[in-house]
Amino acid sequence: MKISSFAAVMGMLAGGAAPAFSSSSGVDAELLKMQHEAQLQNGEKLLIAYHHSRITNYRVCIPEQPGDVRLEVIHDGEVTEVLDGTCETVSGRHIDVMAGSRIPAGDDLVLKFGRVKAA
Repeated sequence: MKISSFAAVMGMLAGGAAPAFSSSSGVDAELLKMQHEAQLQNGEKLLIAYHHSRITNYRVCIPEQPGDVRLEVIHDGEVTEVLDGTCETVSGRHIDVMAGSRIPAGDDLVLKFGRVKAA
């Protein structure tokens, strides 16, 4: 399944359709609970959070998909890499995300993220 095809599946899920994949892994179940969805193309950066004094915690997931798809989460000057089919929790005042690998022309990298409470 191409990355852009997965975007269509995730769009159906966001609209309340029945899940198109099984919840065989914790990542699949977690993706269904995420609050926000975004699509990135090569060179795009998305600002998730910006606060002057308050540190926030976000959980960022990308679905398992063909190829070596990676996402870079930049939080307060540190970089955390999220591999396809995984999730990572990051903390910071300033949190951005961008593709950490080349995305084929015409495709998008789909990600889901949501604010979480500190552990």
